[in-house]
Amino acid sequence: MKIQKKFSNLKRFLLIVLGVFLFAFILIPFTFAIPMSDSTVHNIELQIDNPYMSVDGVTMKIDPLSEAAPIIVPSWKRTMIPLRGVIEHMRASVKWEAKTKSITITQQFSSIEIVLQVHNPKAFVQGEECWIDDENHQVAPFILHQRTYIPVLFVSKSLNAKVLWNPKGKLITIEWEET
Repeated sequence: MKIQKKFSNLKRFLLIVLGVFLFAFILIPFTFAIPMSDSTVHNIELQIDNPYMSVDGVTMKIDPLSEAAPIIVPSWKRTMIPLRGVIEHMRASVKWEAKTKSITITQQFSSIEIVLQVHNPKAFVQGEECWIDDENHQVAPFILHQRTYIPVLFVSKSLNAKVLWNPKGKLITIEWEET
């Protein structure tokens, strides 16, 4: 009788352990499974007049060789950002044509191409001419302290990115998805 009772207790114990094992290692992972995606979301955080930015949570200087920082052009009421430091962190290449003061931005994972020219309020996106700012035809890239500044909203949207503005801290967040 004692052996049967011990065997019965052992059986009960093993069934409990097996049940816990099944629950912990089989049912829970399926219950909380996160769907896999082929895309990655990135962000860049900038602040007006601050020469530093955060790229996916890592703080760095926008332009290691200068104090270039995002600015607001009061007469346009538009935010302009230093070109190369921000755009290259969006996995895009920048080509400068000194003779015409033209900038070609090509995003590597999407093949989107934007062509801008200093002091020209029009640009080409995928070969089609458009206004940089439909509401204000004065907005155009410019050079300040030997750095080219571009309109954050136009370029970000052209690269399929979302721009968020926090007026309290004068913070700009650029978010995009890389597929």
